[in-house]
Amino acid sequence: MYDIIKSNPIFDGVSEEQLKKIFKKIHYRIIKYSKGESVFTESNFKSSMGIILSGMVEAQKLHYSGKVIILNRMAKGEVLGISALFNNKSYYPSRLVAKNNCKILFISQEELIKIFEMDFNILQRYLSFISDKIYFLNKRIEGFTYESIYERVLCFLENERERQNNQDEIIIKYSKQELAEYLCISRASLYRVLNELAKEGLIKWEKNKIRYL
Repeated sequence: MYDIIKSNPIFDGVSEEQLKKIFKKIHYRIIKYSKGESVFTESNFKSSMGIILSGMVEAQKLHYSGKVIILNRMAKGEVLGISALFNNKSYYPSRLVAKNNCKILFISQEELIKIFEMDFNILQRYLSFISDKIYFLNKRIEGFTYESIYERVLCFLENERERQNNQDEIIIKYSKQELAEYLCISRASLYRVLNELAKEGLIKWEKNKIRYL
């Protein structure tokens, strides 16, 4: 468990020994979810930060047409529920659903404050994590301001590359159809732009991986 927690940027640099000491002093819950089960809904959620110990969780939004839009996918080691913390909102901005069988560790807002009091560096990393979230959200919004589909796809790929530490090869968590819906474009348009980028010698793509050339 602790090696997974350490992989999250909020706890980066904290030794396993220190983590064990911290978690002995707080209350936390580990909950298992079956595939398709709701973790959070817009009206039923916990004021807690979750760390995915296994499996994958999908953030979804129901479109007025009845279509489900995938906002994000979070895998082992990633954090969820940040939007439910330190505010007085009575609703959660999206629905979180188990993409497959998963196990999540939950730390309540009160217990999280205790962790911050025990280790100020964790508080600093938490604030940095929130700042990064806001930064990438703004970058995503920027992508939707582009009228050109080519620019919108390119903006998404550049943002993903930055999110994945500027690796030459990035992993896309979505199928082509899901990515097209995420970008609010048709699947045919997405394929056309990816083919254009490949012909220009900028990328090489196959399945869920894109390599920058």
